[in-house]
Amino acid sequence: MVACSTLIWAGMLWAHTDAPPENKPPENEHPEQVPGLTLEEAVERVQRVAELNRRVETLFEQKRFREAREALRELHRIDPLDKYTLYNLACAYAVLDDPENAIEYLLDALSCGFVEFHHMVQDPNLDSIRDHPQYRAIIENWALLLDRRSEAEFAAMEAFFGPRYTYKRDPDLRLNYVNSFDEESFVAARGEIQRVAEWASDLFADPAPSAERPDPWVHILLPTYEDFFRLVPSARIGGIYDRKRTRLITRDIGPSLRHEFVHVLHWRHMDRLGQVHPIWIQEGLATLVEDIDAPADGSGGMEIRPSWRTNIASRLVRGGAVIPFERFTSMEREQFMGRRVSAHYAQARAMMYYLHEKGLLAEWYRAYVENFDEDPTGLEALIATLDAPLRDIERAYRVWSLNLPRVAEIDRPGEASLGVDLKPGRGIGPEVNLINDQLARTVRPWGRGDRLRNRDVIIEVGGMQVRTLDDLYRVLGDYEPEDIVPVRVRRGQREYELNIELIERPKQEIF
Repeated sequence: MVACSTLIWAGMLWAHTDAPPENKPPENEHPEQVPGLTLEEAVERVQRVAELNRRVETLFEQKRFREAREALRELHRIDPLDKYTLYNLACAYAVLDDPENAIEYLLDALSCGFVEFHHMVQDPNLDSIRDHPQYRAIIENWALLLDRRSEAEFAAMEAFFGPRYTYKRDPDLRLNYVNSFDEESFVAARGEIQRVAEWASDLFADPAPSAERPDPWVHILLPTYEDFFRLVPSARIGGIYDRKRTRLITRDIGPSLRHEFVHVLHWRHMDRLGQVHPIWIQEGLATLVEDIDAPADGSGGMEIRPSWRTNIASRLVRGGAVIPFERFTSMEREQFMGRRVSAHYAQARAMMYYLHEKGLLAEWYRAYVENFDEDPTGLEALIATLDAPLRDIERAYRVWSLNLPRVAEIDRPGEASLGVDLKPGRGIGPEVNLINDQLARTVRPWGRGDRLRNRDVIIEVGGMQVRTLDDLYRVLGDYEPEDIVPVRVRRGQREYELNIELIERPKQEIF
């Protein structure tokens, strides 16, 4: 049997991955993570692993299982602890009618962290071992195995991050929190999670998990600003959900947290269904909850709003650059995430927002999952739900897009402004970076408002929560210069509510 360590955190790089487990062993980590190898050797290793992964996938598709087994054996020699390689070896041996080796490798996969039981029970490659006593024992202990794995990983995280963080479990949503924020911000983050869970409860309801076959636990990591960039070496993203490790990591406790948690809930539902939905649906649903209006006190639900992404969608329509729906819904992940990725995200969100505005989002999604085998793209469900020819649907969508309200963006002089220079902050809200004395004098003492200070963290404007610069500019877009707006700030360990007189955003880079 393989002896797996519970969890390896040191030096770990996080990767957003939506690849299903079926016969697709994951690529190894970046070259710098492979100990004891020169850079050239590490590059060769990664290239070989990628080549073998592609070969295994092709061989399984062609039902050449003996050759697939040999390729998997080589992968196993390269990385003996990879849970997907172990799982796929179990599949290969099961198809080749070698139940004892199949069971041994399946148990090895479980010991190394494979917990995708919903996939396992639907995988036809394992049909020959369904009646094996050890396979039946796995299924009978499904919930216990998930709990034990989660507890071990959670303990490993606590050992790694230490007393700088706090740790809490949510058994209702099956979440483990690893938190660096203060208690008030942590409560706010959990409120955002609950808000999204309530919004998605009808959408992802059927089939529901059971006590005997629950969803896997997910770890929610709310790191320090510095730790985020150690774990996610990219300034271009606000968060990730690593499905292979069932871990969500976020840079802020607003839009990014909501976006990634929709991925958590959606993947849980897809796993229960035995489906993998295309990238436009995954990202369209996740981006839908980025921009919302919600009471800052956490009460009530949330109202989905236009956003900077719908600004892009409107510009695409005006420029004649909207991708025809038939082609867009069939787009592969590599193409979606390639050139014009911002336009693809914008169109995906706009299409979901169009359904939401018509009150048809849940109806479309139900029709889609019910007819997934006939049309996995979602296009036929779109046509059926909107009850119109595709040409008419696209025409109506373009008209609707052109009439969307424009959302205030960061580079628009002449709009309402707080009169200070801001930076993104550290996840709680935008931070005052610089007070411009000349502008400040136009606000106070001659103005009617209170004064912001350097390093103030803006957390509410007009009673609406603000977690990012995008949030702030969207909310300020509802006001005019000279309006007096209540602004709640975090100043050190205390919070204050100020009445700020807004000024016209100047042409120079003072936001």
